[in-house]
Amino acid sequence: MKTIQEAFNKLAFMAPVIVDLCDTLESSNVPQQQLKFHLKRLNLEAQKLLAKHYKLYESVESVTSKDNTNEIATEDIYNITSSSYDWILNKSPHEICVIVELVKRMEVDGLDYSDVSVNYKPILK
Repeated sequence: MKTIQEAFNKLAFMAPVIVDLCDTLESSNVPQQQLKFHLKRLNLEAQKLLAKHYKLYESVESVTSKDNTNEIATEDIYNITSSSYDWILNKSPHEICVIVELVKRMEVDGLDYSDVSVNYKPILK
């Protein structure tokens, strides 16, 4: 069972995609007035959630990498995670199913996520 914090975190990372989808559908000429009404409200709430969530990462300077070799800015962690959500959620449904199937197969074969490094490119301030 997901904790409230995990659910909040996942929803907040999906917020940019939700905002983009709402903007696209709101400007469509499809006569779905009730849906468009609720999408407009969802869009506003997603934008608020996005701003609040980003501030949580912005408020902490950095964290030490698992191997204690690097200081990683929490803003960078936010951006890496956010771009990962954006990347996967912008795939077609079929591509997402294929990616999930590949990951499941790798897990069965013993995939250890802690052995996989993530490309880290610091934000230039």
